[in-house]
Amino acid sequence: MSIIQRVPGTRLMVLNGMSSQLITKTLDDEVATISTTLISECVGTLPVFGDLNSDDLQNNDFTSLLTFQFPGKTIEYFLLDENCNEIAALNSSTYGVYYPINSFSIGNGFTFFQSRFVGYKLDWKKVLQSFGSGGYKIKELTTYADLSTTEECSCFFDLSQYTDERANETVRIETTQNGYIIGQGLDFTNTNWKQQIRIPGFFGNKQRRLEQDNYLDRNRNTTQIQDTLIHEFTLEPYFWPHCLRDEIDSILLANEILISDYNSDNTDDLKNISVIPTSIDTEYFGKSKKAADEIKFEERRKNRVKRNVK
Repeated sequence: MSIIQRVPGTRLMVLNGMSSQLITKTLDDEVATISTTLISECVGTLPVFGDLNSDDLQNNDFTSLLTFQFPGKTIEYFLLDENCNEIAALNSSTYGVYYPINSFSIGNGFTFFQSRFVGYKLDWKKVLQSFGSGGYKIKELTTYADLSTTEECSCFFDLSQYTDERANETVRIETTQNGYIIGQGLDFTNTNWKQQIRIPGFFGNKQRRLEQDNYLDRNRNTTQIQDTLIHEFTLEPYFWPHCLRDEIDSILLANEILISDYNSDNTDDLKNISVIPTSIDTEYFGKSKKAADEIKFEERRKNRVKRNVK
């Protein structure tokens, strides 16, 4: 799960810091001018932060992975540096939370399938404390009964000490999964599995939608029964390669979605906004696999309600 993909080891530059130039252009102009070294067909660099000066969850990111371990094979996770050298085995609480097989046990009400899950929740603050800032990847190594192996590697993560300036022009999305996603073969039922991803982009442009429930009395006067004011938001990620757009598909299916915007020029202070997706619009550009998404959300909790009839 998460953003594990079979991808080549090409590191890309981060878009953070360039959006002020890109926003002034049309999307057609952008796709013509963005270098392929910034976004390839299936590799991207994702910003992540740790804060050595604070335990504030808003400043400290995590990345979680979950894999079904079939009988006859073994799943292991490793942390790699930017040159793809192994620097740590992710099999303990040293760098986060390790979920060995039977973490979701049958005895605790989970299914046999769920009892075969193996996972890791990587705490980027702990990585920063141990190895410092820089580029990292996560490798998933599968060993089969005949001792043959396969490897899958994540996109690159660009880790640094959190500052408001460095986090500017990013959006962090945290999800909780509890359902069964057909096609991925992962049953999250009752696991409360949390995932997080930080992307270059913008979340905001708050709009207000008014929903009215009225009736006409005998004199044909309109009488208010209930009015509801609902806040709507737009997520504008910068260009997505295909594999990261697949990650967004999983996010949209989550039971709960919390979005935090870190843009310094956002009109609103939007942190941990609980939302539900309402629409997604994707613009494609010729034969390129790059695309631009615009995703609409509305707030999950609708508590701005006026009633006149109890």
